[in-house]
Parts: sequence; C-alpha cells; structure tokens
Amino acid sequence: MSVDVTVRHQPGLCVFSAGSRLLLSRLSRPVLLAVVDEHLQDVDFWRTDEYRSFVPPLHADAGRALAGSR
Repeated sequence: MSVDVTVRHQPGLCVFSAGSRLLLSRLSRPVLLAVVDEHLQDVDFWRTDEYRSFVPPLHADAGRALAGSR
C-alpha cells in the first residue's frame, strides 16, 4: 500500500510552547506572543501587526437581539 500526496496543506494556525512561553503563528508569521506566570494565574500577551480577529465584529443590532433589549 502506498499513498501519493501531491499537495500538503499547511495549517492556518500553529501554537508553539516552550516552558511558560506561547507563540501563535499564522502561515509561519508570528501573530500573538504570550508568557504565563509561574503560578499559572496571569498571562501577559502581545499581538503583532499580523493579528486579525477570527471572529467577525458583532454589530449593535445583533448584540441587542442577543441581550433581549429590543
């Protein structure tokens, strides 16, 4: 049995960790860097200029409908 792979898709997001440090990258470009404190109670993070939200913005009408305040 053999498998012939013609195209290898790179994952869109990758998370790397080393000790208390985290790196989130998108297509090999750093997007978010983070450091977790030694007691695991605090996280400091920095976004790079490559950061783009994965969630579309919530419009006011949708927010009001979700809150039931119409």
